[in-house]
Amino acid sequence: MTRWTPPQHPTTGLTSAEEDIVQRARDLIPLLRSHAREADRERHIPEAVIEALDEAGMWQLTVPRRFNGHETDITTFVRAVIELGRGCGSSAWVTMISNAVSWFVGMLPGDAQKEVFGAKPNVRLCSVKTQTPDARRVDDGVIVSGRWTFASNSLNAEWALIGVPVLAPDGSWVEAGQGLVPMSDITIEDTWDVTGMRGTGSNTLVADEIFIPDHRVLPLDSAGEGGVPTEYSDEALYQSAYVPVLALIPAAPLLGLATTALELSIEKLPKRPVVYTGYKSSADSPTVQLAVAEASAKIDMAYLCMWHAAEEIDAVAKADETMPLLDRARIRRDVAFITRSCQEAVEILLDANGASCFAHSNPLQRIWRDIETGSRHGMLVPGVNMEVYGRALLGADLDLWTT
Repeated sequence: MTRWTPPQHPTTGLTSAEEDIVQRARDLIPLLRSHAREADRERHIPEAVIEALDEAGMWQLTVPRRFNGHETDITTFVRAVIELGRGCGSSAWVTMISNAVSWFVGMLPGDAQKEVFGAKPNVRLCSVKTQTPDARRVDDGVIVSGRWTFASNSLNAEWALIGVPVLAPDGSWVEAGQGLVPMSDITIEDTWDVTGMRGTGSNTLVADEIFIPDHRVLPLDSAGEGGVPTEYSDEALYQSAYVPVLALIPAAPLLGLATTALELSIEKLPKRPVVYTGYKSSADSPTVQLAVAEASAKIDMAYLCMWHAAEEIDAVAKADETMPLLDRARIRRDVAFITRSCQEAVEILLDANGASCFAHSNPLQRIWRDIETGSRHGMLVPGVNMEVYGRALLGADLDLWTT
């Protein structure tokens, strides 16, 4: 029987190294699936998975080659994370977050990069954008105190990226920023006990009077406009459009999860009857046939949007150009479409599979919970992303951070 496969990214122009990275992620799917229920139950990624991700080089997808990282482009990055999402949503999410922060570090001055990557290119990181109001200016940096919620990958991280203000010499506020601090300066409060993405360890970080030097702080407005302080301006990855990248990459785990939901449905539905009907196999039911076809169409279109957006980000970065505002806003729209398509496809498949898919032993219910939780990330909310593009199309004012 012919089986469904998701739209594959065109291989033209891809290097063997890029294909090897994606294949290594794909090879981890059975292991991740075997530990996914444990990650969900215990609210952290099992050590066996952490080690396997490490051995496969998944923690250094976006680390500069100067530090023995892969320095993948965004297309390869999301392709690898989608494959991990086919195995475990939480494992894919923490891998995505850690590499997002490594990408951020690649924008900072070389001194900051050496501190983070110099001794260990496979370093693990976590991140929270929320700004702390408690900060004061000192020579060569800022001293901050505060609480930062939803720090995904906090339980595995060695460095944290937290929201800190950029302050003028007189201490006045200039703009929002993000600063890097070692986890040894941070206390973790166990606050992440939620419905989905339970293994991500998205806990609360607490700091009291910690110093962050200026070279470890990135002004966000400057990054949004394409101005980053790294001396290595020839490294295209770190010139990628800031907000479009941050919007696109969290959608990758969701797409992997939706893919697995469809694969499991195609495998299991022919073996199950449709209760209270004469259909001994769900494969004979027009209702189920239409559901699977519609879900597959939504997932296929989500893949095509993902490939188009990632390739556009990479092409502009490699050309050393600044992405036009309308194009940046359009990627936010594409992210909305990907997110909503994954949500809707999984809802359709759950209806087709019936109440039995809500058994704790059935991975479909965990996939549903993970997608419903992950899709509420601030960069993924479909309504907000659609609004950004609608405002851009109609010529309404746009805040820099939105695009």
